[in-house]
Amino acid sequence: MSIWIGVLGWLSLTPLRAVTVDAPGYDEYQLKAAFLFHFAQLTTWPASAFPSGDESFVICTVNGDPFDGSLEKTIGSKKVQGHSIKVAHVQRAAEAHSCQMVFIPALQRGEMSAMVNDLGNLPILTVGDDESFTQYGGMIAFRRENDRLRFDVNLGAITKSNLNVSSMLLSLARAVSTR
Repeated sequence: MSIWIGVLGWLSLTPLRAVTVDAPGYDEYQLKAAFLFHFAQLTTWPASAFPSGDESFVICTVNGDPFDGSLEKTIGSKKVQGHSIKVAHVQRAAEAHSCQMVFIPALQRGEMSAMVNDLGNLPILTVGDDESFTQYGGMIAFRRENDRLRFDVNLGAITKSNLNVSSMLLSLARAVSTR
């Protein structure tokens, strides 16, 4: 448990800046889990994303759990916009329509594009594990750059889905596109 507190504490001191992927004691997906939590904190969803006021904030992963349980451990009992956080692992994007954030692993380009299109204009923050994810309409794409974990943002896709991200998130992104 203390490793997860350490990961979140470490990232809170260097919020979303480029983080060395091979940081001692952390694997890449532990770092990505902490980033997802920070992305959620720096994004605002419309009230319509939560049909009832007490519903959980749901983070979904597509095609299993690439985090190997570290996403649940990182999230713990934290909250987003006053909602407790729940993690769900689904097989297809169509099963993620009730999620507020969806993590899509690196897939073949056609599959990735189809998943992004399926989530369409829904108020769902899509985060991809492929550096070209934003070119296919995804909202945030992780990328490795000189052994550091970075991310790009597609502000056009975020706006189209009626989400708002903070200027802090945009300022920390490696690149921001508006298409």
